[in-house]
Amino acid sequence: MSAAPRRDLAVRLALGAWLVGWIVKAPLLTDLFVRVGRATPLSVEGLSAAFSAPMVPPVAYGLPVLAVGVGIVGAGRWALAAAAVGAACALALVTSVAAYNDATFVTAFWSALWIGWLASRPEAEAVAWGPRLAQGVVALLFLGGALGKLTPEYTSGAVLYDVYVLQKTTGIWPALRGALEPEALRTLAVGFSWATIAVEAALATCVLWPPRLALTTAAAVCTGMVAASTVYLTSVMAPVVGLCLSGLWLARGLEAPQPAGIGSPPYAPSPKRAKSYRAGSSGQSARQTSVISWTARQSS
Repeated sequence: MSAAPRRDLAVRLALGAWLVGWIVKAPLLTDLFVRVGRATPLSVEGLSAAFSAPMVPPVAYGLPVLAVGVGIVGAGRWALAAAAVGAACALALVTSVAAYNDATFVTAFWSALWIGWLASRPEAEAVAWGPRLAQGVVALLFLGGALGKLTPEYTSGAVLYDVYVLQKTTGIWPALRGALEPEALRTLAVGFSWATIAVEAALATCVLWPPRLALTTAAAVCTGMVAASTVYLTSVMAPVVGLCLSGLWLARGLEAPQPAGIGSPPYAPSPKRAKSYRAGSSGQSARQTSVISWTARQSS
């Protein structure tokens, strides 16, 4: 049996969610990277050819599928290697103009860094600091999301109006198109855009919240965004949800009974247990004092 069962399960959970996000758009991305990329290669003046090479996206997209699968099964060093491959390939796709700036690879990159750190840490350290570091990654991702939306196109509602109000054929959008006038739909798009920015900006502060509240709220918001948008948004949100769930699983380790006499952060007793211990120690001291007094009286 592994010497770090809680850490290993958290790593497997995070890697599994990471892989779901990576492959959920596989038909679209492989067509984009293979067929479209070869037919219409991109070139940017002044940019190194390595950042626009058409072979980079298909190779960088394909490698992590096998590596992360092995990491899920093998855990330990295999998981660490899988996270390293995932982070490197995600970074290659983030920096390649031929990958068309898909946010999938941004969340995949930061989540893979956290998974790699987790896989390399001993059980006690993973349980003690894993949830807090997960909060930091989540806050960073939502901060980037909020700041990235502060553009005239998004704040005016134009992006949401064109992509969702006019084009969406699922969810509530067809019903709204039939029930509201165009002007009301534009107003709704503006309000929804600013609400999205506000929610993401609020979650950017989650690093300051209690870990369980922060990670639970972030996972719920990510799930809600997918439900209100499209299943393809899973590619962006699944690594974040997996990170949150893994962090919550690690946080439960702080509440589990721990070996007595260990006072480092992951094994610090709960307030109730500490109070009980202090009460027991006080009772024991009183009994010892009574015994000493009785012995002294008998001697005299």
